[in-house]
Amino acid sequence: ERRKQDEDAIETNKIAFRQASEDFRKNNKTDNYEEFKDKYSAWQQGWIQNNTKNFSSRRKRLVVNAINPIAGVENLQGQNEAFRLSEANGTQAMNDTLKKNINIIASFPIESPEHQTALKENADIHRRNTTLGRNLLYSPEGEKLEIANKTFKNKIDDADSIEKLNALKETIDKSKLPIENIIALKSAVDKKLDYYQTGAKIDLDNKVDNLDANALLNGIEANQIESLQQEYFKIYGPIEGKTRFAATKKRLTTSKNVHSKYKAVEFSSFTKK
Repeated sequence: ERRKQDEDAIETNKIAFRQASEDFRKNNKTDNYEEFKDKYSAWQQGWIQNNTKNFSSRRKRLVVNAINPIAGVENLQGQNEAFRLSEANGTQAMNDTLKKNINIIASFPIESPEHQTALKENADIHRRNTTLGRNLLYSPEGEKLEIANKTFKNKIDDADSIEKLNALKETIDKSKLPIENIIALKSAVDKKLDYYQTGAKIDLDNKVDNLDANALLNGIEANQIESLQQEYFKIYGPIEGKTRFAATKKRLTTSKNVHSKYKAVEFSSFTKK
C-alpha cells in the first residue's frame, strides 16, 4: 500500500512539475541563458518545497529523484530558448543601428561628425559580426549600395528645378546600383519632373502666346525666337523639344513676317502721302 501511494505521488508530481515547468519557460523574459539557469534552479527548489512539505523524507526523496531528469531537460531547453532570444534581440538591435546610421550617412556630408560617427558604428557592427555570424539586413557591400540608394533619394527630394532633376537622372543612370534600384530611382525623378514640368509647360505656353500676340502689334526679333529653343529642350528633352520648338518657331516667324509686311505697307502709304 505504501509503495502504491509512493508511485501515485511520483506520477502525480511528475505531471504537475512538467506542466509547471513548461509554464515557467513560456513566461520567461530573460535573454541571458546563465540567468535563466539560476532562476530555474531557484524556481525548481521552491516548487519542490511547496509541493512536498507534507511528505516524509523518503517519499520526498523519491519524488525529487523522479522529477530531476525532467528538470534537467527543461532547464537546458529554457537556456537554449534564452540564448535564441538573446540572439534575436541582439540581431534586432544591430539591424536597427545599421538602418539608423545608413539614414544618417546618406543625409549628412562626409566630413560631418554625424556622418563619421555613424560610419564607424556600422563598421564596428560588421567587424563584430564576423565572429557572431548573425543574420544582418546588410552586408558591408549591401550597406554601401543602400547608402548610395538613399543618398539619391535624398537628392531627388532636395532637387528644386528641372535642370537638377535631369542632371540627377543622368548620374543615376551611370551609377553602379542594381538595375531595379536604378529603374525605381529614375521613376521617382520622372514623377517629380512631371510636377515641375506641368507648371513650366504652362508658363512657356503663356510666354509664347504673349510673344505671338505682341509680334503682330509690335514685332519680334529673331533672337527672341531662337532663345526659346533651350527652354523647350529643358522642359521636353532634346527630341520632343526640337519638334515643339520647330512648330513654335514657325508660328512666331509667321507673326513676325506679318508684322514686317504690315509695317512696310504702312510706311509706303505714309511716303506716298
